[in-house]
Amino acid sequence: SMSTLVALHLAQVNPGRIARTVLVTPPPPTGFGADDATLESLRAIARGDDQLRLGALRASQGTRLSVGWLKYKLARWRSCASPEAVAAYAEMFARRGLPDPHSTVEVPVMAVTGEQDAEPMRSAAVTQFHGPLCPNLTVKAIVDSGHYPMQETPPLLVAVVERFLAGES
Repeated sequence: SMSTLVALHLAQVNPGRIARTVLVTPPPPTGFGADDATLESLRAIARGDDQLRLGALRASQGTRLSVGWLKYKLARWRSCASPEAVAAYAEMFARRGLPDPHSTVEVPVMAVTGEQDAEPMRSAAVTQFHGPLCPNLTVKAIVDSGHYPMQETPPLLVAVVERFLAGES
């Protein structure tokens, strides 16, 4: 999600080296504009114990997915990133800088959205926020997925990405 901002930046500064760009559950390219209190709350969750992190996952994911999946996600979160790295990552929610808002991405871009995700990352919002930046934008909505289509609908996500990279519609 937040790494899609880096992907867009790379497509802007290396247009001759990148043929196509895929964004999976992209946030608004302007960030979320989180205030200091929200950032501090996100940092506290990142540095918190498993109960605090599990509560945050439940709040963001709702009851659509099982508690077992949320615990799996928590375990992956713990095993893949240090609390300090996750706390620093929270800065991307407020900071701006990538991609450059004054430069378009000329290569074809496909944004894959999960329609069960937070509103700013669903297809309508992604089209609105990314369309001006990406004139060759295609948005592919996965209706029964939330923020993690790579884990919620892996074969479908792979098929969508492979087709786009191959130039198929």
